Amino acid sequence: MMPVTANAPILYEQGEIGYHTRQMAPWLDKVKVAITGAGWSSVIMGKTAHAAQRDKLVTQIMDDLKAYGVAKETLALDVWDPWLLEGFQKKGLKVIPAAELMFEARKIKNEDEVECLRIASAIGEAMFQTMKEMVKPGVKESEIMGAMHKTAYTLGGEVYSGMLVTSGPFSWPNSRYMTDRILRPHDIVYADVYNTTYNAYHICYYRTFSVGKPPQQMVDAYAKALEWLYKAIQVIKPGVTTKEVAEKWPPCEKDWSDILVAYEDQTAGSNWAHGIGMTLYELPLIWRGCSLEHPITLEKGMTFAIETQHGVPGIGGVRMEEMIHVTDYGVEILSQWPIDEITVCEL
Repeated sequence: MMPVTANAPILYEQGEIGYHTRQMAPWLDKVKVAITGAGWSSVIMGKTAHAAQRDKLVTQIMDDLKAYGVAKETLALDVWDPWLLEGFQKKGLKVIPAAELMFEARKIKNEDEVECLRIASAIGEAMFQTMKEMVKPGVKESEIMGAMHKTAYTLGGEVYSGMLVTSGPFSWPNSRYMTDRILRPHDIVYADVYNTTYNAYHICYYRTFSVGKPPQQMVDAYAKALEWLYKAIQVIKPGVTTKEVAEKWPPCEKDWSDILVAYEDQTAGSNWAHGIGMTLYELPLIWRGCSLEHPITLEKGMTFAIETQHGVPGIGGVRMEEMIHVTDYGVEILSQWPIDEITVCEL
């Protein structure tokens, strides 16, 4: 039998979900109901049952590989499921991880992708507007977060296990959570609308607010973090390396020894930038912990989020972040919420 021409991808969908996928995505003309045996349903069915079901799933995929004439080719797995890996290897396939290949494929965004990120950023700004209208004494962090979620969904966005609102002493160091803490006058409050998406394109986007006039210590911390942010942004253009960007940020021990930070390896998620698109973290990563010794060259079409923070233990902290699109001559800043100073919410 002659191999079938591999002129379209095959989507193996869980159970009856495949029915809806065919209705909503008619351009996927090869949607198949997958044999359940990997992922969330794996070992919870019992070790022997899982092995049997896993082997059925592998056989289902192998039959299609044979029909396409590629059963002897190397198989790249984007999700490195150890049980699935074992199953394919038992069938004699050479399997390699595909995550790096997929990140490389998504590294450069086309105009439609950048437009999705612009729209997602606009949704983030609407969420910040909701927050600004709510920041006042007596309101809880959790109330603000709930209202921001509603704003996102009203505008066609979705939030995937992300977003945070944090205030007062919880805001430094950044706890990256929200609680039922009640806001008080002069509190610092900041939010990250990370993992908010539009058409599956993610944003990561911090802004800082205050309940009335912010303490002078927070004003000073904000000015320093803003300087760090824009010193880095100003050097970004095609051909510049991530090392050149990371060098614009101070060594961690210079400013953060009072929050138990002694090494650059302990500052992940602080002063850094990360590629963003169909996932929250993509190429490139810019961080003193890796970029000083292992630089990556920036390219036109890359998109990433770049963020800095600072604060005073026991009082609070500030955090800010811009969404960046690398262009021929520099950057397009996709995020538009004012950043020159803390957003003051009047009492």
